[in-house]
Amino acid sequence: MLRGWSKQEWSWAIYDWANSAYALIVMTAFFPFFLKHQLTIADPGLSMTSLLGYANSISGAIVVILAPALGAIADQFGAKKKLLAIFSVVGILATFSLSLVSSGQPLLAAGVFVIGNIGFSAANGLYDALILTVTSKDRLDRLSALGFSLGYAGSLILFVFAFLTTLHPEWFGLANNIAAMRLIFILTAAWWLIFMIPLLRAVLNEERLAKVEIRPWQAVKSAFVELKQTLQEIKQYQGAAKFLLAYWLYIDGVHTVIKMAVAYSEALGFDSSVPLKGILAVQVIAIPATLGFGWLAAKFGTRRLIMIGVAAYLVVTVAAPFMTRPWHFYLLAGIIGLAQGGIQSMSRSMYARLIPQNEAGKYFGFYNMVGIFATVIGPFLMATMALVFSERYSILAIPVLLIVGMLLLARVKDPGQAAVA
Repeated sequence: MLRGWSKQEWSWAIYDWANSAYALIVMTAFFPFFLKHQLTIADPGLSMTSLLGYANSISGAIVVILAPALGAIADQFGAKKKLLAIFSVVGILATFSLSLVSSGQPLLAAGVFVIGNIGFSAANGLYDALILTVTSKDRLDRLSALGFSLGYAGSLILFVFAFLTTLHPEWFGLANNIAAMRLIFILTAAWWLIFMIPLLRAVLNEERLAKVEIRPWQAVKSAFVELKQTLQEIKQYQGAAKFLLAYWLYIDGVHTVIKMAVAYSEALGFDSSVPLKGILAVQVIAIPATLGFGWLAAKFGTRRLIMIGVAAYLVVTVAAPFMTRPWHFYLLAGIIGLAQGGIQSMSRSMYARLIPQNEAGKYFGFYNMVGIFATVIGPFLMATMALVFSERYSILAIPVLLIVGMLLLARVKDPGQAAVA
């Protein structure tokens, strides 16, 4: 296959190209503007930062509840790929449905967004778990980085079109930028659907773990018992347990910045083109930067690179309240572009080395649950600070999470190649 990748590896990685369009186009960039329009028409007395933050927290909490059951069923029935397809379709239908929400219905828009987030996050956790099915441990860093890089590249292509369509709807025969956003939601749903097909066709089904016939409801019932057991078992893998605690805290900061960047920039009074240009810069920079993290991990160690990335986010979140000009936003966006994909891809590959391969679904279900739980706390804290204090300083809820996460990560032994001192 291309550049030494097997058909399974390449088909697995291309799913990142498919679903990252939702993460960028809907979750990060355009839904906040769509929600702002809904709020302007309806005027329910909520700020965009608050409503968006609570919507992200609610969807995250639901996925936290689902994750253990999904992991157990995926392992018992060898159903990672099937469940991934089901939840992807849920996300795709919700994305399409956003285009049908009438003006002045902010709570309905937020509700559909919650469903889309659930589909995206649940499917993404199953996708993460499939990495151990398609490749060997010595290729995890590079394949994980390839997936994220393809995600940035694919979503960038669609984002450029969405950016132009929103700023110049008349070029495309559209009445206004709201009509452009509705079209963007439809295209994002189609993009996700089309580009998940290679994974469904090429990635082999896993063997079921269960040796006796059990019913799905029995697997679900036992999932929460198994969650308790997993919490006890993971203590045997001390590196994984310590890593998850650190990951929970630092990825909270990363996810919150990704999901709340547009709402935050709007709160600071920047023109709508500023965050969109900043997001474009993040995507362009992140493609080579993420690949670079994958290659540098072999030389410097996976853990060290994660810590460098988290430190970059710390700089961004501390500096953000002092932004007053567009170039300030672009500078911080550039720093995020250098760090974001590397943190995500190296975290996934480091964790994959710390867990037993034959129970990857269960342990990655737990990993996904921890990651999604992080999206509950960060947006909630930021939304609450925006209501109680001010939107400008709401982001200062994030640095403490990053600092504690880094301190805990420093106590985890790097399971990859030895870092060069």
